[in-house]
Amino acid sequence: MSLRNEGRFIGTIVKDPELRTVSAGSVTTLRLAVDNLGDSTLYVDITFWDRNAELIAQYLKKGREVTVSYFLRSRLFEKNGVKF
Repeated sequence: MSLRNEGRFIGTIVKDPELRTVSAGSVTTLRLAVDNLGDSTLYVDITFWDRNAELIAQYLKKGREVTVSYFLRSRLFEKNGVKF
């Protein structure tokens, strides 16, 4: 069984994204400062791969406000009759 949640972060880019090349392809991490209901600031690191990583590094810079939509997937496994 697979569960799927979706959401969105709206925040300001904290530092310029840096494109890196690893054995699996291109990768970049985007750090966002997200307002946490006026209480505090939540810092979120989001990793992008391949063409998305290249576009992020090329067009987005520190100080820019962005919206990132995401899907979270969790999988349930069963071993010896126990689900986890």
